[in-house]
Amino acid sequence: MIWWIVLAVAVAALLILVLAVAAVVRRLPRLLQAAMTLRRHQARAFELRESAEQLRARALAMRERAEEAQRRMAAIAAKADKR
Repeated sequence: MIWWIVLAVAVAALLILVLAVAAVVRRLPRLLQAAMTLRRHQARAFELRESAEQLRARALAMRERAEEAQRRMAAIAAKADKR
């Protein structure tokens, strides 16, 4: 009699395990698709970060050129005022 109870408990545990594994297996295609989507988003984010860094470098260079132009204009204005 005890043997049947132990067998029933073991079968019930196996059944619960099979149901849990089946649920995961059913979700695998969606999980894989989500993982691929995340990878695409990650690649796009990396590209955007690189673009942002390039734009920042260009903006800094433009700012330096603008400051140089301002200094030159101030020097020209100073020369014009002396005349």
